[in-house]
Amino acid sequence: MPIDGLQFMRGLKAQSLQPVYYLFGDGFLVERCLERLVEIVLPPSQREVALEVYRSDTPPETILDTALTVPFFSRRKVVVVKDAHLFSPTELERFIPYIERPSPQTLLLFLGETIDRRKGFYQALEGRGGVVEFAPVRGKELLGWVKRGFRELGLEITVPAAQLLIEMVGEDLRALSKEMEKLRGFCEGRSRIDVEDIRLLTASIRPQRVFDLMDRVRDGDVKGAMRVLGRLMDEGEGAPGIIALLARYFRVLWMLKSFPPEEVGRRFRIPRGLLHRYIRESQGLKEEDLSMAYKALFQAERAVKTGSLPEREILRDLVLNLILRRSFQDGLRGGKEGVYPPGKP
Repeated sequence: MPIDGLQFMRGLKAQSLQPVYYLFGDGFLVERCLERLVEIVLPPSQREVALEVYRSDTPPETILDTALTVPFFSRRKVVVVKDAHLFSPTELERFIPYIERPSPQTLLLFLGETIDRRKGFYQALEGRGGVVEFAPVRGKELLGWVKRGFRELGLEITVPAAQLLIEMVGEDLRALSKEMEKLRGFCEGRSRIDVEDIRLLTASIRPQRVFDLMDRVRDGDVKGAMRVLGRLMDEGEGAPGIIALLARYFRVLWMLKSFPPEEVGRRFRIPRGLLHRYIRESQGLKEEDLSMAYKALFQAERAVKTGSLPEREILRDLVLNLILRRSFQDGLRGGKEGVYPPGKP
């Protein structure tokens, strides 16, 4: 069985590390674990020369050559392979001999979304304690995660305040972590966070920012939309993150046309207070409007990846594409508050 990710992170020590790990599951927690492992193994001054990062489109032989090469200017090296779940079974098999006889000077880290437990790659790693799963954090465990996160920031949060934060932000750990950082700045000079602190920051929570942006789109307010985008970027959100937020927003609207709202709310971990807003906006939009939005998001994402334009220009063009489609604006105005889409339970 895989090792529990949260327990693994709490017990991390340099002297107890295995030479190879496969970390999979919740993307945010996997990234946090990667950061912690790099901190343990490599001093900051060595990371530029002793940290190598690859993706699954890199041939296994290249990764293995790097892992087997003796590190220069450092005692150890870290080799990271992202999107490892995209390797073919044949490619994964090429790593098995290395797993069986790894370099003691290298920490090889595979990061993925899932793992096929039937394959020899998994079995070779699992038998050596090298498979770590970061399962979704929910319920009481999520409440505990939030409280521990604030303690790491030097703060205490009351249980009602932590519950309200989760209700407003949802169960997305990345979003929760960003709001926790904002609260640290907001409560500078204090050691305790209560419900009133959470309420005061509600307006800056990311889902609300998306609705702020779509309100400007609905009203054809180009300047207002640019101001909302500017605030998101000033708060540290880059173009990829903003595009991902919008993609999630439109996916929820699309799913509400085919599935019961309660099911969609559970699937996307939408706080109850926000679900009725999604329902209302899904009602008014046609499928061709949503298809157009997806196309615009795809074009924006491709432009960001190729670096063809500055990120602010890419986002400006994306919003203009939405605003210039009149039926899209009309659709956002068309739903009725709190009423489920026609034909849906």
